[in-house]
Amino acid sequence: MASLSKSVSRGINRRISVEASGNFGRMPGQRRTYRPGFRVCNKLAHLMDSCHPWLDQGSERAGKWIPACAGMTRCAGMTRGSGPDGMRVSILLGKRSEEYVCREDDWRIAGMLRIGIVGFGFMGRTHYSCWNKVKGAGVVAVCDVNPDIVEATKKAVGNIGDAESNIDFAHIDLYGDFDKMLAEAKLDAVSITLPTFLHPDCSIKALRAGVNVMCEKPMALNVAECEKMIAAAEKTGKLLQIGHCVRFWPEYAKAKEIIDSGKYGKVIAASFRRLGSPPTWSADNWFLDEQRSGGMALDLHIHDSDYVQHLFGMPKAVYSTGAKAPGGGLAHISTQYIYDGIAVTAEGGWAMTPSFGFEMSFHLALEKASIIYDLTRNPMFKLCPAAGKPFTPKVAQGDGWLLQIKHFAKLIAGEELEVVTTLEQSRDSVKIVAAEKESIKKGQIVKIS
Repeated sequence: MASLSKSVSRGINRRISVEASGNFGRMPGQRRTYRPGFRVCNKLAHLMDSCHPWLDQGSERAGKWIPACAGMTRCAGMTRGSGPDGMRVSILLGKRSEEYVCREDDWRIAGMLRIGIVGFGFMGRTHYSCWNKVKGAGVVAVCDVNPDIVEATKKAVGNIGDAESNIDFAHIDLYGDFDKMLAEAKLDAVSITLPTFLHPDCSIKALRAGVNVMCEKPMALNVAECEKMIAAAEKTGKLLQIGHCVRFWPEYAKAKEIIDSGKYGKVIAASFRRLGSPPTWSADNWFLDEQRSGGMALDLHIHDSDYVQHLFGMPKAVYSTGAKAPGGGLAHISTQYIYDGIAVTAEGGWAMTPSFGFEMSFHLALEKASIIYDLTRNPMFKLCPAAGKPFTPKVAQGDGWLLQIKHFAKLIAGEELEVVTTLEQSRDSVKIVAAEKESIKKGQIVKIS
């Protein structure tokens, strides 16, 4: 009996008709005709937007299983759930009809975005979880130097969010060599969730290999390395996005929307906090090594430095004070960002005890309202108008990690979207933090060119 995918590849310029002998969606035996490129879903399918409405009967069925179909060759896609081995499908190519018993491999996602992840710690597993929620995308390859990565993923780590721990590796190709993954995995995009010092080289390699790149923040350890990454993206024409998730975080995004609307007047003052205990969960404690992570200011505090830039543009100068940890690294930072006519401060640190947990918060004072967000409060988010009672504005569903990855996937697909972040802004956030570190060292205001 011939292969389903082989038959499909022969029918690339013809219409294809599919009929299932079993329970196919809600209409057993229903025959429909599809033009090349449509995806046909079985009862386990997480339905794609391109499916006909008659197949969309309660779209959150189990998993992301979609058979190969017209114009699609067999694709080793990432799936979850169990495959429909043994289901009989009749395919009509022109006037000729053939029946196939489907193999599991024939029912992977056809025409999906093939995603790789390099670095499979807390953030890599967070990206995995996010990609699993993006329609038309699947993680097909993971690269990590840890030979026991399958067991390592079962450990709970991180300061916020839920890194995926229940991972089905059955349909993921595992690599210990990034170059080999780029050469073999036929990726459309890769999430780079590695220590910061590795971001430039790995991003540039992937871009030169023709792969779109979602690179975690910070962009790099210094501005010069950022410039190399920007140049590589421009030269290759591939997409490079830096993971400044706070710009996408629902409450932070809504606050910017409210400010930009002008409904409550101008911002008078703004303060931001991001506090937690030292991130000791990283492999070899690389977070605590400033040569590899950039330290607390570049890894943690940059979230708020970047958001300050997102709201108000580049500051003229910064004045920062800091406290060092027993090992000598910066443990806490407090910065005044100097603008005309507005008071803006942010503090962040890894100096809190583990029992403190994690706080990220902001207070925005506008002419006609106050906007408050605090992860530790209930409600976490509220707007307090000058006239009227406080209320919680409606925000987007999901978290910043998921929303930024959905944004990235849409850009890959060619959708025109509102600009949320640029490579130049990501570079400039590294520049701001460098100025903050310099201010602490010199004990004086540092201008930003």
